[in-house]
Amino acid sequence: MIRAVLFLTFLVVGTGGCFPKRPPPPESAVISADSIHALDKLEKEAAHQSFDFPLAWQKGDWFSYDNPDEKWQVRERYSDRVVMVNDKGVLQILPPNPFIPAIAWQGPESKGRRKLSNLHGSLYPLAVGKRLQFDVDGQSDRPAHSWRAHWLCNVTAKKQARLPKSDQTTDAFVVVCESDGQFINFTYSPQLDHHLSIHTSLNGKDQVRRLTDIKKGKAN
Repeated sequence: MIRAVLFLTFLVVGTGGCFPKRPPPPESAVISADSIHALDKLEKEAAHQSFDFPLAWQKGDWFSYDNPDEKWQVRERYSDRVVMVNDKGVLQILPPNPFIPAIAWQGPESKGRRKLSNLHGSLYPLAVGKRLQFDVDGQSDRPAHSWRAHWLCNVTAKKQARLPKSDQTTDAFVVVCESDGQFINFTYSPQLDHHLSIHTSLNGKDQVRRLTDIKKGKAN
């Protein structure tokens, strides 16, 4: 099941003093994150289209969120994935698409992975009516369990939304992802290249997280 992050989704201060002294787990310690490369030929073609999102995050960029307060920093950026670490020592690997969940993660409380398959459609360029669907096979270690889910994402609206730490507004798209009665409602700003808010309704519990700050910074 998708977990809101951010992603970042999300779902991040770019100076070492804002992170815990304990270093994040090395990428090699994360459960194998071969989700993209394990797809067959047809799935790779669909994945290429679905991942063809102009995500401009770069190494050293950081993002801050509320509810709970959290900071995430881009540790590495590759053509097919983004490696991020937060101020609680959690590392996650994301595909370069802000509406697809992390394909692997590891932290003090849990580690796991998701394998993506059957990707169809594309949300880019963002426009009302665009659709993306995909299957997720996930596993985690604490508690040890696995799951399978089919997700359908729709761009449902375009609206004006307030920028963080500002009275100004910007164009934003509303993207709603649904799986078996569970919903994630993204408000995404192309200007910021990021979600302004993520409203999740998972297992009967609602949560709204908002982007509170974003900066481009040099990597540590």
